[in-house]
Amino acid sequence: MIAIVAAGECREVATVDIPGAYLHADMPSNCVVHMRLNKYLSKLMMQLNCDYANYLTDDGTVIVRLDKGGSYGCVQSAKLWYDRLCDLLMDLGYSVNTEDSFVSNRLREDNQTTICVHVVDLMITSTNKWDIDTAVKELETAFGSVSVNRGKLQNYIGMVFDFTCVRKVTVNMIKYVEELQLYTEVKFFAPTPAE
Repeated sequence: MIAIVAAGECREVATVDIPGAYLHADMPSNCVVHMRLNKYLSKLMMQLNCDYANYLTDDGTVIVRLDKGGSYGCVQSAKLWYDRLCDLLMDLGYSVNTEDSFVSNRLREDNQTTICVHVVDLMITSTNKWDIDTAVKELETAFGSVSVNRGKLQNYIGMVFDFTCVRKVTVNMIKYVEELQLYTEVKFFAPTPAE
């Protein structure tokens, strides 16, 4: 729906990836999570700081307490990151969409900026390029370096959004389909699924 609105209103579109996003979310003080590092990471820690040798177990691993939601395997990580991002967006004047809590909007001088969130990937749309630039700068200020793609073609969550035709958007997953065909070893094609 965000892409349809962006196309219909001739909005500018940018996608943003926040590397290491989960590392920006703190573990709550009442949440104690321990993680066993594999032998390779444990050895690397010893090379960085020999004081960690005090924590080395008999099997060559180290058990650590997480103070950030930085582990993608940690159940709380995605929620901690989402809460951190929502808090930032609220501080920046965005309101959570009442119909979809993964969409936030900010209205400035009759111009709406929309941010759609999918884990660590964001799609930002606005009729004003300056508002997108502002949103990107605000994200960079909060999270450091971010990866930004601007333009009429956007790769977002495995799909290609094509905004090159005025007031129109097409969405395809050609790369995914091709990979799926290779994986499943498709030998022939049919014009309809029935065949």
